[in-house]
Amino acid sequence: DSTVTDEEPLLQPKKRIRQPNATPKVTLDPKIAKLIPRFLVNKREDAKKLLQTIESGDMEELRKHAHTIKGTSWMYGFKELGDLCFNLEQAARDSDLSHAFQLTAQIKSYLNDVQISFKKS
Repeated sequence: DSTVTDEEPLLQPKKRIRQPNATPKVTLDPKIAKLIPRFLVNKREDAKKLLQTIESGDMEELRKHAHTIKGTSWMYGFKELGDLCFNLEQAARDSDLSHAFQLTAQIKSYLNDVQISFKKS
């Protein structure tokens, strides 16, 4: 049966985004270069909120936060960060606290380590 239910994700989350211990890298459009420092500050704050939300046990609020970060990350060109948040959103739906903690740690690490370059015009 190919019927999709609310519990079946339309997209399957990836188990691993990049090789362990590899430095995350992203190449972005130079038109948004001025926006990136504020974006990173905001996302680092969001990562702290994710951890607080996990600790509170509010999985629906965690899902909403992850969904929002996912959307802005993909919009700015941070695909890997968006993918991590996609996975976190799914973990929150599944009430998988252990996986949610792991993904939040990966998100924080990504935000601290990401190397950004800009496409040549």
